[in-house]
Amino acid sequence: MNNFYIVATPIGNISEISIRAKEVIVSSKIFLCEDTRVTKKLLNNLDIPITDKKFIICNEFSESGQIDKILKYLETDDCVLMSDAGYPMISDPGYVIKKHLNKNNITPIIINGSCSIMHALLLSDFPCNNFYFNGFLNKKKQKRIEELFKLKKINSTLVLFESVHNLLETLEDIKHVFGDIKINVCKELTKKNETKYSGNISDIISQIDLRGEFVIIFKNENESNDDTNSLLFEIDKLVKKGTKTKEACKMVAYKYNAKVNSLYDSFMEKKSK
Repeated sequence: MNNFYIVATPIGNISEISIRAKEVIVSSKIFLCEDTRVTKKLLNNLDIPITDKKFIICNEFSESGQIDKILKYLETDDCVLMSDAGYPMISDPGYVIKKHLNKNNITPIIINGSCSIMHALLLSDFPCNNFYFNGFLNKKKQKRIEELFKLKKINSTLVLFESVHNLLETLEDIKHVFGDIKINVCKELTKKNETKYSGNISDIISQIDLRGEFVIIFKNENESNDDTNSLLFEIDKLVKKGTKTKEACKMVAYKYNAKVNSLYDSFMEKKSK
């Protein structure tokens, strides 16, 4: 059985393709693509000949029907799974194929590259050590609101994807659920016109340029009593092991993106009762 590669592609700037990715693309014959036209264009821009390669559409509608073909191809050739940009399976097709490969004891080889999630996180104004990626919210308003209320229970930096068609509605719904909080909206990542909008939701809505695809990032600081008690319990364990109270609060605050002073005050208040 030959190799099955999962290759991350550039999210904007073509120079971010890795040497290893190019080597795999050059040597492989079978390509499973979100859009064959986009993949062929990428290879042409990389000056990689495509005449000896086979390109197969692999999207959410077709990937289930490709399993038997892929297993047959792997008997004689290496196969490559690529999405239009970034990593396959991250809000893109590919998981169904990978699941079937695992059932057949075939372990994919991952070729790393650009990732809009990590790029936007590092560009953002929010903590990166603890984050929750949700991908695209539901296109239907009521379902989207329900998803946002579930996200409100997660005390972390939250990362969402959104298309140009739904961006303004999604921002309004975030404001409805979380309030007019500070957020970042990033677009055109790694490209010449890379932009980060930073400010309250209402300000961003009034100024954003509706072109491209967007990554939305904000910090949810709505801690429930259960969450707080859990953090205080962890601080107490550290203190009992000999860690100084302030240091224990700093350690737990860093781990869970909480506020040190707030944890310290809550811990001391609980300890005095």
